[in-house]
Amino acid sequence: MVVHSPGDADIDWPLGEEGAAARRWLGPLIVGGPGAMMTNAPCDIGVVRTGDVVLPYTVTRAGAVDTDDEASFVASLFAHYVVYPRAEAERMAGAAAGAVVGGLLRALAPVARRAGLDRAVLVNNWLVSTNLYPPGVADVAPAVTRALVDAFPDRPIVWRSVDARGNPALVAALDGAGCRRVFARQVWYQDPATVLRRKQTRADRSLLRRSPYRLVDGADLAERDVPRLAALYRRLYLEKYPRQNPQLTDAFIAGALADGRLRFRAFAAPGGRIDAVLGSFARGGFVTQPVFGYDTSLPAEAALYRLLSVQAILDAADAGRTVHASAGVGAFKRVRGGEPAVEWHAAATAHLAPDARRAWAVLGFIANRAVAPIVVRRGL
Repeated sequence: MVVHSPGDADIDWPLGEEGAAARRWLGPLIVGGPGAMMTNAPCDIGVVRTGDVVLPYTVTRAGAVDTDDEASFVASLFAHYVVYPRAEAERMAGAAAGAVVGGLLRALAPVARRAGLDRAVLVNNWLVSTNLYPPGVADVAPAVTRALVDAFPDRPIVWRSVDARGNPALVAALDGAGCRRVFARQVWYQDPATVLRRKQTRADRSLLRRSPYRLVDGADLAERDVPRLAALYRRLYLEKYPRQNPQLTDAFIAGALADGRLRFRAFAAPGGRIDAVLGSFARGGFVTQPVFGYDTSLPAEAALYRLLSVQAILDAADAGRTVHASAGVGAFKRVRGGEPAVEWHAAATAHLAPDARRAWAVLGFIANRAVAPIVVRRGL
């Protein structure tokens, strides 16, 4: 096993499809830093390689979230548990209720800092909201955890995007390694065989057939389209939702379009203007879409979210994969046959100082016993 420090580009990438995909995605980030992908990632990125398994890890820069209110939740656990929920509460509940929630979260902030959330090492962090896992990861997870504890003895080592639906063997391996499960969010899986039978999905397919929009494959998109594609992503994730979402750069979109890091699909209006886009990647039997956006200024009758969602299902069906539909819009996904799963952060904390371990216990109690039941019950 080799733990490559952040910035170490001398990596012997594995042969085969997995190694090539890892090199395409991670190579530019190791050389140019996370800023090559997004503008709000206060972290550094390194790589662990063991056999044919390549896992990126990020190291949150201590103190960075104090000066960057827009730090993304994919790069900072402090942003995930404190900053993003505060912004989301203000967006959903209004200023008054948001102020109450904000006050509670500010009270949690010192606990989060004692736990080291603002300086954690995040494992398998590809700097997207949903991180899929390569084959064989469960077999090496305990050893990877130990190696990172040795490399970063004063920081919590936290595995992102862990859930029993997507990778039950990994959950068991991390439990066996003594990792603490802390609720992160509820996510949704969509098996095309189930989803395509649902009445709502049949209606979505009918809408797709009747729509004036034309499906455009990524092979037919060009560099000149990149500013529009990036703008559509921002319209949804940075204007409608909190700015602690990944603030992807035009350069990342251009690179992912050019080298196949993501498979792009878009919908063009009759005049040729692109009004919706999704960019997906697959690993194992799953596919997810870190780029997803549409022109939110258009009337609801355009139904662009429905068009993107059903196209993602159809593409997954053609590829024989299950859609990892990430979090949010639970009611929409449930009525179309989506299956919920609890996603965890799996944290190695036994090596930390006693006050940090106590802070993790408090955080875990709040997240697992107070937050998780509400999220699951409401189907968020």
